[in-house]
Amino acid sequence: MSLTMPKQDSPVCPECHAKYTVKKGKRRNRLQTIPLFQCNECQHRFSGAPGKHKSYPLKAILDGISTFNLGYSLSETQRILRQRAHFDIPERTIRSWLGAYRPLTTYSRLRSAGRKLFDPRTITRSVTFNHQQVYRFQVHQAKLELLLRPQAHQHLSPIRDYVGRVQQDFPNHLFEVTAHRSSKFLPRFSRRSPGRKITRRAWRRWHYRLPRPTNSVTKRCSASCSSTTP
Repeated sequence: MSLTMPKQDSPVCPECHAKYTVKKGKRRNRLQTIPLFQCNECQHRFSGAPGKHKSYPLKAILDGISTFNLGYSLSETQRILRQRAHFDIPERTIRSWLGAYRPLTTYSRLRSAGRKLFDPRTITRSVTFNHQQVYRFQVHQAKLELLLRPQAHQHLSPIRDYVGRVQQDFPNHLFEVTAHRSSKFLPRFSRRSPGRKITRRAWRRWHYRLPRPTNSVTKRCSASCSSTTP
């Protein structure tokens, strides 16, 4: 099964760093098709896709590492990837991914402790909010429990209760009503905005409400000004 990389803009040339690059064919392997580019300045031909020297797509590599870190074993990770991507990935290949990207997967040092607290199928809790845009809220429960376990982090324990009540007590009505969204209003100082006239009218009302100086104050000011004039 061949996978095509997502469409992307022409990348910068890695040799001369020129921006004038054009597509120049494709390179296919067993599982994916990678676009090739050529620089118009130095004629260097290169591939701008990440993971270009990998036999498997980058999405499959990230999916395999993430699935294993949820607490699944290597055989279970292999089975899940087979169901999702519809091709077999050997266990030794998944093990090599885990070793190569271990510095980037900081949760790997907490994986064994998190596996004792939660089952891999329930270690993450997901809630989908159908607002004007679909928003997926996810909580990694093992990370939350392990971070709040030290005594120095006990003052942050209310976060656990707050995150736990998101599904029940979330104010969805604030995001479902579109009548009072800020995007529905014109800018305040726009020529078509009625708020501009209201602002001017309010300024005039405020200006004319200021206390006016009395005649005695005016006379004293004029006298002092005339006395200082040469």
